[in-house]
Amino acid sequence: MNNNYIELICDVFSCNKTDISDIKENSGMTNKSYSFVIKNKDKYLIRIPGKGANDLVNRHSEFE
Repeated sequence: MNNNYIELICDVFSCNKTDISDIKENSGMTNKSYSFVIKNKDKYLIRIPGKGANDLVNRHSEFE
């Protein structure tokens, strides 16, 4: 498993790697998704587009 997403989480939430727990991978057809908890309190989900995902999914219509 690529751990670049952990660095991204730390940057976004201004936290340390040790603040992140309960990481679960939830992969779909075009994305990698990870649910996680920060500081044993708040639960989040991060979705990272996979290679070629933008060729398959219209992000503008998905947003609407």
